[in-house]
Amino acid sequence: AFYRHWLEFVSRKAFAHADKWNPKEAPNRQGRRAMETENKVARKAAKKEFNAEVRQLVKFVQKRDPRIIAYQKHTMKESVEKAARDTAEKELRKVSEAKDRKERQEAAREAEEARWAEVKLAKEARKARGEVVSEDEAANSEDEEEEVHYVCEACNKKFKSEKAYDSHAKSKKHVQVVESLRRELEQDMKAEKKAAEAAAAAAAAEAVDDNYEASDSDDDGAVLASASNDKAVEKSDEEDDDDESDEDAFLARFANARRGGGG
Repeated sequence: AFYRHWLEFVSRKAFAHADKWNPKEAPNRQGRRAMETENKVARKAAKKEFNAEVRQLVKFVQKRDPRIIAYQKHTMKESVEKAARDTAEKELRKVSEAKDRKERQEAAREAEEARWAEVKLAKEARKARGEVVSEDEAANSEDEEEEVHYVCEACNKKFKSEKAYDSHAKSKKHVQVVESLRRELEQDMKAEKKAAEAAAAAAAAEAVDDNYEASDSDDDGAVLASASNDKAVEKSDEEDDDDESDEDAFLARFANARRGGGG
């Protein structure tokens, strides 16, 4: 803070001693203004020179200050240590990245070998079933398996390296496609949910209608039973009436027969 203050030193002196003219000796107003202008320029130059001399003296003292020297050595040591740490960390990152890359390559190679084994097994199985497998077909399948390692299902694109796939996955177009698919999936899920709720409501309404129909059928059965009972009662009354009429007819014939015998 001490040296920072003095390295920005600006004098407050007027530096009137640097004047080249005495405005009081001017013959007229224009001459006085010209003198004052030249004196102002001379004072500004003298002030600038004085400030530069003071700052130069501060720099001279700062370079020879034991505290500043010790601080600079300490700072330089820290800078060297930090650079060494950064270099070591960078080397470690390189080694780690190389190791990860090797592991990914090894995993890809093992996966490739597994796919080849599956292709060979499928080929042998087809041969065992009596199917014809041409060498061109096997070669085409081999080329396809060797060329395509990474596939983006959302964009329907194929990539030959993980780096290309990662670059595509970070692209704006891929992110937009994935977001669009996510929105469509959410809409489909909402539509399916609404359809399921509507189906449940329809099933519940149908169950209620079935209950109402069962109740109505019971009421109709009761009405039919009542009507049949009424008909049976009427039939019985008619039979009684017929019996009574038959009895009346018999009595009438009997009375007529007696009157004829008496005469």
